[in-house]
Amino acid sequence: MQKLKFIEDTLRPILNEQDALALESSLNRRYASYLTGNPGGNGGAQQSLQQATPMTAMNERFRIESGAVGTQVQLRICLQSEDGQFGYPVETVVCSQAGESFAEDGGVKELAVMLDFQDAYWSEYFRSERETFVAIDWSEHTYHGYQIYIRGFQRNFRLESAADRLFAEFGTGDREIEPIGPET
Repeated sequence: MQKLKFIEDTLRPILNEQDALALESSLNRRYASYLTGNPGGNGGAQQSLQQATPMTAMNERFRIESGAVGTQVQLRICLQSEDGQFGYPVETVVCSQAGESFAEDGGVKELAVMLDFQDAYWSEYFRSERETFVAIDWSEHTYHGYQIYIRGFQRNFRLESAADRLFAEFGTGDREIEPIGPET
């Protein structure tokens, strides 16, 4: 099996910016009733979290990134809040069966299959009140004759950015980190 990873900086875009925005808009409209901070959106389990703690509306939206690199077509659909506190990127990859590049059509067919596959996932995610998650490690699924690899993980972009700023300002130190023993 090929090593899978989402290689952002080397991807050849499949969608132009206008098409990506149109797909994002379509997803945002399709799932508007489930997104927090949107008119008519209840946000499922996330909404009850908002009611329990004094937070501002999260104003969630979908973001799409896609592209091809070598023998892989990749798609990331990220549900994220405007304030950066919540992010749930779900990544899918289709690898060429013959080990050939996706030069013929640029990976458009594979991208369409992955969009359909992820749409089915997001439907289940919201139907289950945000209780259905994909594995953090790549898992393989067969869908419409394609082997699709998928992974997902929840993130706090704002917290990650703050940590990056702290490391940039103070560094990670010159000493090795000492292991924590049972007495500590």
